[in-house]
Amino acid sequence: MKLLECTGCRGLVSANTDFCSACGTRIERTSKPWILRITALVILLPMAFFGVVTFGDGNQSASKARLEKIAVPILSHGEIAGAIKDIREKIEVVDARIHQEEQNISVVLVVNDDTSKQMAEKLGNHFVSEIFVLSDTRPGDAGTLEKGRFNYLIGIYTPNQRRIAVGSKRQGDTKISW
Repeated sequence: MKLLECTGCRGLVSANTDFCSACGTRIERTSKPWILRITALVILLPMAFFGVVTFGDGNQSASKARLEKIAVPILSHGEIAGAIKDIREKIEVVDARIHQEEQNISVVLVVNDDTSKQMAEKLGNHFVSEIFVLSDTRPGDAGTLEKGRFNYLIGIYTPNQRRIAVGSKRQGDTKISW
């Protein structure tokens, strides 16, 4: 019997199962996880750089002073894993990644090749709202966004790196600009 490594808990599971019995993560048999990780990394690093350049105000001393006054919460590995696990339950989602640098959060979703732009944006809105509830520690439902303490940069791609949608949400915005 062939065994696969679960991407959620790193445990071994049967290649014949759809979900990990230990953590509930969907088991992907049709794709190579290392290819998805490399794809996400190739996409995420430029997005993180773009986010710092775009959202930075150019005045580093003023930015540092603001950061010293405001404690920027850092997403824990558990919170990130939980948000990724929730979004990966959507049938269109192949993989997801979150990267946080201070008050900038970059999000990458890898979706099926046949996912429409409208569905991609809907998935992106849902994913960011899940992260928003975690990161801004405000009670609320997924799907609702308020003005928060973070800037978000969202990229949605297919496994072959075709861009479907890119969006952003600044701290004072209440919705994602696609």
